[in-house]
Amino acid sequence: MKENFIRDGIRGNLVVKDFVPATKIGKFDLKVEPHKKKITVIVKVFYRFVDNIEDQLTWSMNEKNEFKRNARRVILEKWANNCRIRCTKQNWEEFVMDINFVIAEVNNPAYCRYVIQVTKLARYKSSGGINHGVVPHVCGVNNFANEIDITKNQESIFNYKEGLIRAGLRSLLTEGDGDYITFSSDQHLLTTGIKTYLDRFLAIVRLRRTPDVLGIKAYIIGLKGKNDSTFTYNLESRRATAVSNYINQRIVGDNFALVADASQQWAKDAVTFLKTRTRNHTVSDKMVVCSLLFAHHTMWSAPYRINTL
Repeated sequence: MKENFIRDGIRGNLVVKDFVPATKIGKFDLKVEPHKKKITVIVKVFYRFVDNIEDQLTWSMNEKNEFKRNARRVILEKWANNCRIRCTKQNWEEFVMDINFVIAEVNNPAYCRYVIQVTKLARYKSSGGINHGVVPHVCGVNNFANEIDITKNQESIFNYKEGLIRAGLRSLLTEGDGDYITFSSDQHLLTTGIKTYLDRFLAIVRLRRTPDVLGIKAYIIGLKGKNDSTFTYNLESRRATAVSNYINQRIVGDNFALVADASQQWAKDAVTFLKTRTRNHTVSDKMVVCSLLFAHHTMWSAPYRINTL
């Protein structure tokens, strides 16, 4: 029996075609060569490269070939000769075989086991996922799929530095309310005191906002206070714009300060939260609040806001 098993392997008879695993995801061919102590798994793939029309990004032939080379390298580093099968049949324990993987590219998706659909993205995004609704299965990835996933590290760096900027802003006032800027009633022009205050904040920004986290932004929300006249037109917007313009004149190049769109839900939620804070300046008899400044980063294709104030 053992001799026949070895002989069939030498003759190439120990093969399996179109094997479907228990997961029902994909297929592969398999070849057993006991005389070489090796099992070869052959996965046939078809590459489909998708251009990014929105960002006007297209795949060059060199980029396609480089992606395929890198994909093969990454896959084989994880799978080739890293697995081993040992026969558990009594008196057959001598058959121990390494698992070798072969990625075979085909030119027609009708003859493949997987379609690898690679979308071109402008910004880093984690990649990976299988579309279960079609046959052959489509593996949806992007042009960053073969790189080390650093998004979690990026996120940690952003959150850390955003926190430093926010903490620096709040600490400008001893009460921890440094994210408030105050104006006299019905006024929107920046006084010398406000400019000095903003200059102190910008010194913190220049120190903390390094090139790797330029996605951090300062959003300004304009507010009216109790002592402002109800007949003052568009006061909130004019106050926020004045603050934004002053900041961007001193941090040039990428619109660090942005006037918040008061109609967006996150801005409405921010204002609601402001009115719940212990020191509610919007109803104070002593001062009138213009704006709230807070850091915000939009680095990835699905940006998110940090709305803790």
